[in-house]
Amino acid sequence: MKHYHHKILFFTTALISSVLLAGCTPQASQNQEPSAADTTPVAPLDTVSDTPSVVKTPGTFQDYSQSEVESSVAMGNTTVLFFHAEWCSTCRAAEKDIVSRMDSIPENVKIFKVDYDTEAELVQQYEIVNQHTFVVLDENMNISSKWLGGSLDEIIERI
Repeated sequence: MKHYHHKILFFTTALISSVLLAGCTPQASQNQEPSAADTTPVAPLDTVSDTPSVVKTPGTFQDYSQSEVESSVAMGNTTVLFFHAEWCSTCRAAEKDIVSRMDSIPENVKIFKVDYDTEAELVQQYEIVNQHTFVVLDENMNISSKWLGGSLDEIIERI
């Protein structure tokens, strides 16, 4: 019986030690230079106007974030808001089309999926009456164009 308790004690100690040591793995030094994968491209300032120049970036499709939308507009990207509802079958079909053809999103086009049901302030601000509405923003975050329904091909045609 005593031998059995020693085995339990040994395995418990080994397990706790393993867990504690796993938290002590070496981390990257704060003085270490970041790799190219760790850095986010920043638009260089135009020396004449002190405004960010346009940096060509691959097109994207991502969930709405106010700061990301503002950044996209400031960088001069074509910024599209896709008002989407999970319960909407046409929204799901459009999302599936966009996701399956991400490599077809033109350079400097950023599509943001906005939850129609939870982003009531945006729905009101852009006067959205139906889910599956697309809004292209201008440089002042105002509506440049707006339409109901469509696929990635229609987005590309309208921008």
